[in-house]
Amino acid sequence: MLAAYSDYDRHYQKPSKDSALKVTKEERLALKGNYDLLDSGRPFHPLRAQLLAAAPNKKCPMCGHRDVATLDHYLPKAVYPEFSALSRNLVPVCPYCNHEKADKLGDELGRRFIHAYYDLLPDIELLVADVVIDSSVFVKYRIDRPNGLVDPVVDNLEYHFTALKLNECFESEAFDELTGRAGAFHYQYEYNGGEQGLATMLRVEAVSERSKAGVNSWKVALYNALSRSRDFCNSGFRLLSRGDWDF
Repeated sequence: MLAAYSDYDRHYQKPSKDSALKVTKEERLALKGNYDLLDSGRPFHPLRAQLLAAAPNKKCPMCGHRDVATLDHYLPKAVYPEFSALSRNLVPVCPYCNHEKADKLGDELGRRFIHAYYDLLPDIELLVADVVIDSSVFVKYRIDRPNGLVDPVVDNLEYHFTALKLNECFESEAFDELTGRAGAFHYQYEYNGGEQGLATMLRVEAVSERSKAGVNSWKVALYNALSRSRDFCNSGFRLLSRGDWDF
């Protein structure tokens, strides 16, 4: 077991469908059962509490905005029972990401999920939003890889984004954000500088959110895209509400 623990880094970087530890069926079940020791009233429960409390701002590191409520086995205990109670393998996440990730290890290209404890994204804009003005305001999210950038972490981010269906998640959040802020957009346009005033407000929102959540927050991407959209800042914002605003 100690040898397996010391070899964890190699396994998380290139997950395999087979554990390197050769054990019997009974031993496998016993190793998986070690995770139960983190339950309330069991010997390792303080470890569970410490791991959940360690998430920055109590937000899930896999999606970046839902509250953490459970622990995910980065290397699934169904495949790697030896790591079922290893703290480095237990990541505080939200129930949605835990469910979507399940026992997936990666894809045929060798890409895997981002590991919150080890993988550091480059400090550049990778998550972007596209604003489409039609009968309403639509926002779509994607990973935009700079031309010529060779980085295995970004490869993994592309897989992570797709496997967790984060585009759907972020688009839903963006809709709620836009409808909730519609009145503020109207007020800014009417009383604080029209199109340019609204664009400035949106840029300030993006900078403010970036200071709190980093460059690749869904909300930063949203406000960056809105501030750059002349269609939105000129008149598109009016499509967020059919009512009259009386300030």
